[in-house]
Amino acid sequence: MGRQLTLELPDELYEPLAKSAEAVGQTLDEWILTRLRPMAQQPVLSEKEKEAAMAELMAFAGCVKSGDSNTADNERIDANLAREYGKELQMPNVEAVVDKLVKEYFDIEEGIKSIVWINPNQGKEIWLIEVDTTAIPAGRVEPFYFKPSEEVPYPVRIANITIDEWEGVKEGTIDMPEGWTLDGTECVFTRDN
Repeated sequence: MGRQLTLELPDELYEPLAKSAEAVGQTLDEWILTRLRPMAQQPVLSEKEKEAAMAELMAFAGCVKSGDSNTADNERIDANLAREYGKELQMPNVEAVVDKLVKEYFDIEEGIKSIVWINPNQGKEIWLIEVDTTAIPAGRVEPFYFKPSEEVPYPVRIANITIDEWEGVKEGTIDMPEGWTLDGTECVFTRDN
């Protein structure tokens, strides 16, 4: 049997939590519970137990001999960290990733008539709308979120809409998600190009 807990959250806390829950297809209650459960399972240690655990851990400090007499040289460590953090991530070009995704989607889904790349200049996420003859009408643009992977190292949000819904988006009678706009920078891919 569960217990009911009522929380009053300020808007600045509620809104981002609700968006995070929606992005993974959960209610806010479900999303919060999935994050609270692991915390409840962690043991709570007394100060005495914490001190004993730290003493046990510190018994191993200095046990490894690297063969490098400068391993404790903080300036060298800082220089190594700065060099590594300064390397640019080897991310593939976002345009190449979008081209690959578009080709794959056209190959897989025969009903897709066009794919619209929304806000291509933002470059941090890939936002796509598939205009699909087999889409189930929803009356709105509802993107699905896919987290980055080795194959597609960018977060991707894809909405699958009907041809009529696409016309509604272009006419302004169907709203798009926050931040998604048709501002003239979008790229439209069709099966022909």
